[in-house]
Amino acid sequence: MQRLVLVVIDDPQTVALARRLPSSDHRVVLLTMRRMSSVSTRTWRGSCPDALLVGEGSIPSAAAVGQAVTYVRELWPDTRVLVVGDGDIGRIILAAQGGASGYVWRGATSEELADMLSRAARPEHFVLSPGLAARHRGAVSGIAPDPGSDLPLADLTPRERQIAALAAQGMTNRDLSESLRISVETAKWHVKNALHKLDLRDRAQLAARWHSSAVHTAC
Repeated sequence: MQRLVLVVIDDPQTVALARRLPSSDHRVVLLTMRRMSSVSTRTWRGSCPDALLVGEGSIPSAAAVGQAVTYVRELWPDTRVLVVGDGDIGRIILAAQGGASGYVWRGATSEELADMLSRAARPEHFVLSPGLAARHRGAVSGIAPDPGSDLPLADLTPRERQIAALAAQGMTNRDLSESLRISVETAKWHVKNALHKLDLRDRAQLAARWHSSAVHTAC
């Protein structure tokens, strides 16, 4: 049975990656991010897309990823959103925190991408390209917090939770500023608030607690 894969064409490299998929097994449909708002279930009557591939440049924050994930799943509950990018650990964390099903390296082979589409169908796992899993080693285990963790994550705002995850990976306030396009003072304020709400003393405690309660990704 042919898989239906949607691809946001704002990013040429994501389109190039999708076009490596065997046409006999996959039907690739291109659309712009702007057209996402006009897409309806009538567009593909009787069929549900298996996945939406979107370049990380089109959704630069966890909140934006979350909006795309929510919108897509309102239309098609079983459709998975996979973010495509260069493999920066900060961007991988943003994708995971936004609720994406996985992160694909731009240089993935057609076989690797096809395998990821199959593995992403299991919603309990966040999937990574094999090369990225090897490259980041143990760091990838902390990108998705466990909802059952002893950390009171529900007390955090979405922004504080995003920043806490990045800070736990070792990002400085300046790193947060550059990655999230916010001021250094704003980043510092969010980190301070997150530490206070989590009843933690400093970033070292945050990193230790976060990683000890993290869900391991499927690689």
